[in-house]
Amino acid sequence: MKNLKIILRLLIGVVFIVSALLKLLSIDHFELYIYSFEIFNFFLTSVFSRLLITFEFLLGIFLICKFYYQKTWWLTMFTMIGFTLFLIYTAIYRNDANCHCFGSFIEINPVESIIKNLVIIGLLLFVKKQKDWSFRFKKWMIAGFITLGLISTFVLFPPDTLYNKIYKPKSKVDVASFEKIISDTTKVGLSNIQGNHIIAFYVSGCKFCKMSMQKVDNIFKKNEIPTTQFVAIVLGDTNEIVNFKKETLSSNYQMFSHKDPVLFLKTVYGSFPTIVYMKDDSIVKVVNYRGIEEDEMVQFLKKSK
Repeated sequence: MKNLKIILRLLIGVVFIVSALLKLLSIDHFELYIYSFEIFNFFLTSVFSRLLITFEFLLGIFLICKFYYQKTWWLTMFTMIGFTLFLIYTAIYRNDANCHCFGSFIEINPVESIIKNLVIIGLLLFVKKQKDWSFRFKKWMIAGFITLGLISTFVLFPPDTLYNKIYKPKSKVDVASFEKIISDTTKVGLSNIQGNHIIAFYVSGCKFCKMSMQKVDNIFKKNEIPTTQFVAIVLGDTNEIVNFKKETLSSNYQMFSHKDPVLFLKTVYGSFPTIVYMKDDSIVKVVNYRGIEEDEMVQFLKKSK
């Protein structure tokens, strides 16, 4: 029985660590999922997502190593109850195919995750009575794990705002090719959009293009920006655009099909997604996926015409 309790405690700890690592490896998707609840702006969502991942990682470590075990046990129990209540809300009021408990690598819906949590809660009750592991360099080891967790989430996978300040990624468009595309008569009205607006260049099968569209859509919804201020040019045929809209839940946005890959790639220098900030018919700024910042986008689009 004693050995069984040890094995189950280790198993629970491993589940928390694996959950944290899989979230971290698919951090872009996890951020978008948290942001879709419209609780924080995107920067705070990025920080909260990474703190939550670090917290899960440390819970797993503390359970495995039996650091302050009784306090860790109670914190873990309250965490599982909190996660379960959140998932109940999600199951009732949303139709999420994946609750991102294991990132985007293992897709489970909220109901399945509730069952998983109830099993973990049951196992926690079974392993409650265990003693702390005490040794000479315990505090140094704890400090090391906390540092490892924070460095992994905030340095190796920095939030986009921090990433842009450090690396300052540059995006650009070929103006002549850009003007040729937007003046195409098959894209009715594209060149006549007035005021501040955004034109995005997407490839229908591109993962980051899909995430870009989801991010833009969440920003528009949260800040009540009219969808008429955003237009996408998608490399692909009409059917691919239909699938793109379906996958990104962006049916309310105007999208144009573009079938000339040479001209498309020349326009964005082979970089996609490419997001172009426009004032009337003038290019103001060009960014990539990492360059999409909520405050900047909202301020730009809400400026008076």
